[in-house]
Amino acid sequence: MKFHFLTTQFYDDYADCDQILIKDKRPYCFSVCEVDGVLIAVPLRSTFNKFNKYVIRIPKTTGGLDLTKSVVITDENRGKYIDARRAPTVRREDYHYLLGKEYELEQRLKTFIKIYKKRYETSIDDNSLLEYCSLKYFH
Repeated sequence: MKFHFLTTQFYDDYADCDQILIKDKRPYCFSVCEVDGVLIAVPLRSTFNKFNKYVIRIPKTTGGLDLTKSVVITDENRGKYIDARRAPTVRREDYHYLLGKEYELEQRLKTFIKIYKKRYETSIDDNSLLEYCSLKYFH
């Protein structure tokens, strides 16, 4: 599992997108999988007000990975949006829990994207997933 910051350019390009977590000091966790030919960056959050089924919770903490706030990084934007110059500091308990969990993240992310796509295609959204999900900016 790799942790990176997104660049200022990313935040500038998506400044009007209110569902993207806009914190330039928030590390995004990059899954090793590509879904539909693109890299998906999932934010690592230190605190959740409440957990839902689209969160990979880190035990004994209030944090985890928030699938609903994932962002898409296309091949042509990898160099522009992934900050290779700064390395984030990740809490030890988060790092140890997530270490080796790439496959689990990949599977949960694929399932989440299938659910999102189905709700988008059918416009049936009983729990406001479409309204609060950041994937809506990457169609």
